[in-house]
Amino acid sequence: MVLSRDFFQMKRFAPHSTVGLRLQHNSLNGTFSGTFAVDSFGTATLKGRGKFNHLGASTFSASAPCAGPIPFTITAADGAGLSLSPALTGVAFTSSTTAVFSLTYAIDGGSGHFADAAGSGTMSVAIVATDATLTGGKLSGTLAGTMTE
Repeated sequence: MVLSRDFFQMKRFAPHSTVGLRLQHNSLNGTFSGTFAVDSFGTATLKGRGKFNHLGASTFSASAPCAGPIPFTITAADGAGLSLSPALTGVAFTSSTTAVFSLTYAIDGGSGHFADAAGSGTMSVAIVATDATLTGGKLSGTLAGTMTE
């Protein structure tokens, strides 16, 4: 493939454009920690911080009814957001206040330069609830997968 001067000019003014480029496959691995809360209507809210290769230091948030999937958004330091749709594959309760959730996830695009992102992977989330009702507490986890953007 021969690249013209016009191509390089275009990339200078639109650095995140994929016109004429192959999508890059990147690993998406990292760790995160934060808090969770479940309100009286059964809506779970998760938020916190993490460090992910390819994204760097990031924040995450999620909010949805506990009975269904909880869409997960990771926001990189540059403000671009990555949208994940997790699916529960298993849960192990290690006590009345602790549990480990195993999940798979699909990347459903996002915002900014992640608008066309795609990929998949696995996620493990450990929770330590403040009491046996499991309505709030701390969480930590790991994420492993690949993505294209």
